[in-house]
Amino acid sequence: GSEMCIRDRCWDKLNNDEKYFIKMIIALFRNLKSFHPIWKSSLAKFNLDKLYLASSYWGEISIALLYKEEIISGIIYDPIKDEIYYAEKNSGAYMNNKSIRVSKKREISNCLFSSNSKKISSDGLTIRITGSAALDLAYVACGRLDGFWELGLNPWDTAAGILLVTEAGGAVTRINGDTYDINKKDIVASNSLIHGDLVNILKCDL
Repeated sequence: GSEMCIRDRCWDKLNNDEKYFIKMIIALFRNLKSFHPIWKSSLAKFNLDKLYLASSYWGEISIALLYKEEIISGIIYDPIKDEIYYAEKNSGAYMNNKSIRVSKKREISNCLFSSNSKKISSDGLTIRITGSAALDLAYVACGRLDGFWELGLNPWDTAAGILLVTEAGGAVTRINGDTYDINKKDIVASNSLIHGDLVNILKCDL
């Protein structure tokens, strides 16, 4: 896989891999009905604080734009399902131009989760391992998963997915329940209805 964090860069200073990423992004998202102007201007000028790009062996692409350390827009592309997830701050979350929301499950025993972490006990929870934090967060946002947690992640792994989950009505914190910090490496995301119970289970093993 590959990832990068680009700060205050202009097009002529990008390397070939970074240019390839940008061209791919523009090609993928050209047909979105809701394509916020800030994407067009920012991709052209690269004048934001940060642009996080990530891809893994699954082939998904995750992109997030940050302004003043705040995630303002995010996109995740799943090439296997040909699904484009995207969200903009205070504008909702979408998959292939359709609005998405987190699940409505309230009983944690009936929920489906994803995590690759072996350092935290998950006895009694139903877990599916996917290997992609970005897609896991996208699936929480659209209700396919009810929750996700992980240790050792980087901002480019989670930034786009965090915005998707919160804009879809979910909750995102650190595993101990503290406010999420993009510069920390642990995360738990859920449909919000089970968040307190999930955190209580997970933080016992921290």
